[in-house]
Amino acid sequence: MQPLKILVLTSLFPPHYIGGYEVGCGDVVAGLRAKGHDVTVLTSTYGVDREVREGFVERSLTIDIHPVAQTTLAHQRRLYEREMHNQPRILDLAKALKPDIVFVWSFYQASMSAVRMLQDQGYRTVFFISDHWPIRIGIFDPWHYMPRHPLRWLGRKLLGWKLGRKTGFRNNLPISYANAIFASDFLLKQTQPIGPMPNTNVIRWGVDYDLFVRRERSAPLGQRLLFVGQISGHKGMETLLEAFALVQQKHGFKQATLSIVGAGLSAEYTSEMQCYAEKLGISQSVDWRGKLPRQDLPDIYASHDILIFPSRWDEPFSITVVEALAMGLVVVGSDTGGTTEIIKHEETGMVFARDDAAGCAAHIASLFQQPALAAKLRQQATAIVDREFRMTTMIDRVEAALYAACNKDSRHD
Repeated sequence: MQPLKILVLTSLFPPHYIGGYEVGCGDVVAGLRAKGHDVTVLTSTYGVDREVREGFVERSLTIDIHPVAQTTLAHQRRLYEREMHNQPRILDLAKALKPDIVFVWSFYQASMSAVRMLQDQGYRTVFFISDHWPIRIGIFDPWHYMPRHPLRWLGRKLLGWKLGRKTGFRNNLPISYANAIFASDFLLKQTQPIGPMPNTNVIRWGVDYDLFVRRERSAPLGQRLLFVGQISGHKGMETLLEAFALVQQKHGFKQATLSIVGAGLSAEYTSEMQCYAEKLGISQSVDWRGKLPRQDLPDIYASHDILIFPSRWDEPFSITVVEALAMGLVVVGSDTGGTTEIIKHEETGMVFARDDAAGCAAHIASLFQQPALAAKLRQQATAIVDREFRMTTMIDRVEAALYAACNKDSRHD
């Protein structure tokens, strides 16, 4: 098998990350390197605050961690400065490496303009899409959003012209999503209206069974509940706390506990949720663990019984859910996005409607009351994850998609 030379573009890369998208990128990069491919990662200085080269990872880009298309002159100046910083680094590295594939992950926070330029120069690109950014790029990417105010519109046109004079950038270049990889059927269907996307693939996240080693569990289901994820409104924190309060106070499971593992970008919101837990009368039973190293998660999963996944937004496809299932937890999750592609109600987990704290609590109570149901769900879910969601399987599929995209034969000569 002829190895590929791959340039990975991602706004964030472990160990400096925010969510599962970046964690998954790290897993896939590790898997491709283990198979002998020559992988270079270009990412931002997020988490290090200076330009640095760490082996195969170059951290040199600047990003807007909360990108929203704005039209003020100050914002346009920052945009120009970011583009002038990022574009040469991206284009020069591609020119030096001459990669077979430019593998683009979540990159809208950095410089999608440079991706357009790479495509225009003939580089083969493959996107791994595990977020809604392609259909929201008009909000996030300033080159898709032109100001309505005449002077600001003129300012943006002049900025693009000035940038083009220095870098060759043209802000009318399209983005091609040919050969894109999507993390779920839901995400592919949601993205299709933006235009033609030939040769796309759906490749769902896999579990690293070397890290997430399943432990033996006692027969009766315990009452140790777990949430793992960002502490933010779109993750359903209010629903989580309200459901747990109902489990204790309405359904009478006073001994139940809830561990919350993760952090938010807003310390103020986290504090609000802690105050809300106190108002609900459950603060003594809620353990706020904060963000933990990923290598600690297997022990966390092993010491809990049920994962609650109450997202309000349309989750593309959750790494947390498949990891929890692989570790033998029962998952109670909301019916959002790609979650229902793996959590089938009363088959592989329990599903409740978005924002329905009462429904979530009722499902948890039924699992406590029906140990046979919990055991059945656990057995059926782990069998599916073992068969379909191994990291090794995912890496094989990604590798095949990359070979297909660059028309290289993945077989031995």
